[in-house]
Amino acid sequence: MGIVRLDFWNIYCNMKKLLFFLLLPLLIGSCRKGDEQGPVLFEFTHRLDFEIPAGLNTIEDHFFVFRDQISNMDSLLSFNGYDRESVSRITPQELRMTALFAGEEYDFLREVSLYLFVNETNGRRSEAFWRPEIPLNTRGLLQVPGTLIDAKDFFFDDAGKFNMELRLDTREFTETFIGTRMEVTFFVRGN
Repeated sequence: MGIVRLDFWNIYCNMKKLLFFLLLPLLIGSCRKGDEQGPVLFEFTHRLDFEIPAGLNTIEDHFFVFRDQISNMDSLLSFNGYDRESVSRITPQELRMTALFAGEEYDFLREVSLYLFVNETNGRRSEAFWRPEIPLNTRGLLQVPGTLIDAKDFFFDDAGKFNMELRLDTREFTETFIGTRMEVTFFVRGN
């Protein structure tokens, strides 16, 4: 009776090769994710300054509503040589909060989200940016990634305005007022 000797090293190497060839289509497919949403025609950034007050508690969420923000979307489309029919989607890219004065930090935040809404009466709103579990060592710059929504309807309002609501969940009380510049960046994508 013969002895069957298993060569674990050869089995291990063959399994790695098999796993690589099984995952290769997945890796190649994920590289084209941006193309599925359409090519980026241009990006636009909306900036505004506001103040986070001192004394925010840790029990409730804190809301900052920014109504009637001018989008200039029709002007941006015209300047870049496009019209509304050229746009397939508008996708949130990044929200950036920057402290206006040295020494101010965002380490008191636990979670940040920003919603786009039409008005309070019809209830249509979508979360455009969201970041949970903000690191404790966050200094004067906070970056929040965009979600996967299509925000086109919020910017193609006939009035040329849009509304935002920033929600802050805090992990500790704020000790001072924090002057903040908020920049929200969107990709305008084509067909």
